Amino acid sequence: MVGLGRIGGEITTRARAFGMKVLAYDPYVSEERFLALGAGRIATLGSLCDVADIVTVHTPLTDETHGLVGAVELARLRPGSIVANLARGGIVDDEALRAALERGHPRGAARDVITLGGTVAAEHGIGKVKAKWLPLQFSGTQQRMLRAIKREFDPAGLLAPGNLL
Repeated sequence: MVGLGRIGGEITTRARAFGMKVLAYDPYVSEERFLALGAGRIATLGSLCDVADIVTVHTPLTDETHGLVGAVELARLRPGSIVANLARGGIVDDEALRAALERGHPRGAARDVITLGGTVAAEHGIGKVKAKWLPLQFSGTQQRMLRAIKREFDPAGLLAPGNLL
């Protein structure tokens, strides 16, 4: 999980209720909050990408977070991994994600946001990638997102249960 603020904390609570081990990267959150939520702290975003099967993003869009998940981070993802941008467009680099999905790594992506940069969605190209896309228009029901990802990408329950977020 990238971002362990209010929303990231809520998703952590729900993910743990499903028996998931939550690992998170957030350099601005105290160790006490990590402990209270039962989340493991990962020191760098790259290290999180190295171990997570599903990376969910829950940060505000700032100058610092713009393009936070780009080509380098996507290349570090584990085989078969999934990226879910549930924060703001621009945090996950859409072009880098499109290119990575075309190469088959990551396995899939979920998003409820997109950065258009002056284009319309149909011209953006990211929806044309031969990958599974989940339309996440759940108005904050992140628990449904977790179930949708599980149902769509892991119906047989093959993802390592120890490193889902």
